Amino acid sequence: MSVIIDNWAFLEHPDWRMKPTSDVPALFSGSRLGLVCPNNPDYRNYIGAQIDDLYGRYEFDGAFFDMLFWRYVCGCPSCVKRLQDEEGIALPDTLDWLDPGWCTFQTARERWLAEFGQLLTDRSKAAKPGIEVYHNFATLQYSWEQGSSPEGSRASDFLGADFYGDAAEQLFMCKLFERLSRTRPIEFITSRCPTPGFHEQVKSAEQMQLQVEAAVLASAAFMWIDAIDLDGGINPDIYRR
Repeated sequence: MSVIIDNWAFLEHPDWRMKPTSDVPALFSGSRLGLVCPNNPDYRNYIGAQIDDLYGRYEFDGAFFDMLFWRYVCGCPSCVKRLQDEEGIALPDTLDWLDPGWCTFQTARERWLAEFGQLLTDRSKAAKPGIEVYHNFATLQYSWEQGSSPEGSRASDFLGADFYGDAAEQLFMCKLFERLSRTRPIEFITSRCPTPGFHEQVKSAEQMQLQVEAAVLASAAFMWIDAIDLDGGINPDIYRR
């Protein structure tokens, strides 16, 4: 289930949108992606109602939440109000790691994201008691802008994420996840193509085998991603292989 990236909510509720504080290009901020702020109370109610309906009505073994991170520093009214209410300060207008106000804001961004993840987990377990919940935690390796932190791992029953780097990245992140995860196994996810952008290419059999074996070495579960074609179909040759 995708959160934060939500085109319908973005179009229907302009007041829910993230508001970048600068014109610096942001991660996944292309024109086709609508970004809404997890601090907006109406958006939180909306996503909570979706969870109640989805997990309260249908049978699932687990819940996987994707896209749980800031795309950029958000300065929307909800973020401004929450920072003032909780910390008693205005939103800083300058990035300065020597400024206590900026550091307080960044700490709050990390806390807010971790709390939003826990809200999604708690809501899922209330709708479907006993369900296992985890969040895509790939952004732990990204920059401070995304707001991921080790504390955010507590919202997941186990850690998992999709990665597209080399063997060193896979081995390092698997070891890191194993140390942070509350239960085992962790899950390593990657695509059968070199990256999702190379949709029609396929990794060699040797590379695919090495990635699976590296996951086994880390006692991790493994998942291949096969993106659906633009026409809604799949390539049957991939599955025959």
